[in-house]
Amino acid sequence: MKIVLVSDYYFPHVGGGVERVVEELAHNFLKFGHQVRVVTFNPDGWPSKETADGIEIVRIPSVNLQPMVGVPAAVNAGLGIRRAVEGADVIHVHNIFFLLSLLTALSRPRAPIITTMHVGSLANLTGLTGAIGRLYERTVGRFILRSSEAVTAVSPSVAEHAASIGANAPIHFVPNSVDVERFHPAARLDGEPETDQSVLFLGRFSRNKGPQYLVEAIPRVMSAIPEATFAFVGDGPLRAPMARRMRELGLDGNVQIHGKVPDVVPLLQRAGVVVRPSLTEGMPLAVMEAMACGRPILATRVGGTGDLILDGETGMLLEPRNVEALANGLIRVLTDRQHAAAMGRRAREWAEQQMTWERVSRTYEQIYEEVAS
Repeated sequence: MKIVLVSDYYFPHVGGGVERVVEELAHNFLKFGHQVRVVTFNPDGWPSKETADGIEIVRIPSVNLQPMVGVPAAVNAGLGIRRAVEGADVIHVHNIFFLLSLLTALSRPRAPIITTMHVGSLANLTGLTGAIGRLYERTVGRFILRSSEAVTAVSPSVAEHAASIGANAPIHFVPNSVDVERFHPAARLDGEPETDQSVLFLGRFSRNKGPQYLVEAIPRVMSAIPEATFAFVGDGPLRAPMARRMRELGLDGNVQIHGKVPDVVPLLQRAGVVVRPSLTEGMPLAVMEAMACGRPILATRVGGTGDLILDGETGMLLEPRNVEALANGLIRVLTDRQHAAAMGRRAREWAEQQMTWERVSRTYEQIYEEVAS
């Protein structure tokens, strides 16, 4: 089978969950004996065509709009999508908010389209961004979904949302996965207590991921735990505003912005607590990876995050945009290390029971065969 995977972002662009999912699927499909092509944008002058690890990559010229609009976006500089998907037996587009998903649907290819919903409800996105996003979902997003022979969703909550905005094709729940061999707890001596009082944010510095709420919570946490430290790992349009706000709050000595790092595993393993204060989510890989590393996690009850975390057992769930609740949750986890360690152990047990990427890929393969027959 010739499989074409479509995503605005892909190697060498890394950092977001969608491109990592696409990469995992591409490598597994190749291992299963399929021909695999990834169609993506090329805002940085990379080769327009190349083969990497046996995967054909086609990059369409584009301009990256993320620094201007604050969320992942790109504008095409040449409508080459029809040629890019020629000869496919099945076309799998990722994320209805990606422009290539729309261009694929508009091109009306001969091969059937499968669309994966990676994001749940936008109800917590306020202001103009939220209003535009919800309008987009119910117009452009609905068109993409209704151009698809099948729709998949990364969590039950996201599947419900797909139905609510008008998907009329069969909706399949296919979860993301986590590599528990790579993401694992750090080795500790028997009986060694956990005393680390560091807080880690890992993800894009964008409004929908909520790092701005953690910044505002830091002074409240430090008033109770002066020795607490905070690390922000990632990049995005909020980086400069966050740094400016940190200086205004006098946080320079306790907070570090690391930007992107080549390997997040050591940072996750060392974190006293991992925070994900998002406004929107699908099935966040960063949360799953923190759980696989046995770390206690505080996250907002949005999208598929509530499907991942059992509140008080494998992590703590908070309401979005609530700085006080976030600060109080952090103080609790950083002071009650016994409870934090217990949540981390149960989170690791949960991760070990999840589907592997190979099983996830086999599930998609079965859907491809059904729509292509």
